[in-house]
Amino acid sequence: MIEKLFRNRFFLIISLILYRFLLDAVYINFTNPLYNYNGFKINGGFEDYLVSWIIFIIVIIPAIPLWNKDEPFLPDVIVLLLLLRFIPTTTIIAFIHQPNAFLWEITIFWLLIICLSYFIRIPRIKPLLTNSIGNKTITISYVGVTMLIAVGVVVFISGYYAKFRLHLSLSGVYDLREESRRYNMPSLLSYLWGASSTILPLLFIYFFSKGKKLLSYFLGFCIILNFSINGLKSVVFSFAVCVLIYLLHRKNLKLIYTYGIIFLVIIPFIEPVLLGSNFIHNVIIRRSEFLPSILDTYYYDFYTKHSNLLHNSKVQIQFAIGQYYFNSIAMRCNNGLFSDGIINFGELGCFISPFIIIVYSKLCTKLFEYSEAALVSAFAFIFAHTIISSEFTTCLATHGLFFTTIILYLISSHNYSLEIITREE
Repeated sequence: MIEKLFRNRFFLIISLILYRFLLDAVYINFTNPLYNYNGFKINGGFEDYLVSWIIFIIVIIPAIPLWNKDEPFLPDVIVLLLLLRFIPTTTIIAFIHQPNAFLWEITIFWLLIICLSYFIRIPRIKPLLTNSIGNKTITISYVGVTMLIAVGVVVFISGYYAKFRLHLSLSGVYDLREESRRYNMPSLLSYLWGASSTILPLLFIYFFSKGKKLLSYFLGFCIILNFSINGLKSVVFSFAVCVLIYLLHRKNLKLIYTYGIIFLVIIPFIEPVLLGSNFIHNVIIRRSEFLPSILDTYYYDFYTKHSNLLHNSKVQIQFAIGQYYFNSIAMRCNNGLFSDGIINFGELGCFISPFIIIVYSKLCTKLFEYSEAALVSAFAFIFAHTIISSEFTTCLATHGLFFTTIILYLISSHNYSLEIITREE
């Protein structure tokens, strides 16, 4: 009964409107007073607030059917992008005045994300048929070798560069991050490290679902070891979310994401009173939602004023944004989605970038047809969370999304082969 109510389109729209109102309230009561110096100001008027709601309605209404789609991967990705990036962006638009050109382009970008997800069609991609005699051996080979490489890379970097330290706190991580930037790793090792960080939580789920719990716990320890190298909170966060996805994957995860994040946005009003802290607002809402959204406005502004610098190999745009808008030459302001499109394709980015994202996501949907649902759902979360804050090509190569795509396709092919063998017997 409750799930049927949550699935109701009208109730879902009301819930998303509530989420937007809560984000507005958090911005007014916490983000602006505490972080005004970082650009989280209020200089918009009634017209800006009205325009933000018009953009919200234009994009959200056609997106509502995605919440009830049973198709794997793509709907999960788009719902997460809407919750974590689009709706927070409308809050930023409401309170920080933006040029009309930006408003038009950001609307086109998000509307195309939705529309292309309905209209682009990718033909079915047939899984690879593995040898019926050696199915188990083949599975052990490509999953096992992947695990050995990922674990070996993390253990080597932890030992050689970080001296096997264990950092079990979320505080003091910026010192670790600064230290890790001075490691001067070879490019290949750096790429393997990024891929290992992405694949390890998925391997944890894979082996845990196969009943190999001791091996899974060892992989969990390696993930903590990996976090201790550079203190990236996303390493621990992704691992925790992947475990939750494994436990809840038989439910409608898109609804869980939606009502779960609404609950999270309520916490900043309670946390200071009960605990005297501001953790949820600072780490999740401000850093993971508002900061990438405001970076979209900075990237666009930088493009309009300094487009001649974008293709200058001597200029690192991420650091230039940090210096220009945050007065810190050491701050690396990575960002993805709309910002990625603007930096790489200029004003055509609002058309090209959505096409690239949706085509790749559709391909993944077809490639993972026979993969375990928990693995696909976990990768959908990692995929969405990663492309929010980095350029798409960087995500594929440096963050290991392309490599992980291949591994999940091989797992899907193996499962398909076993299904064919079972039918023949």
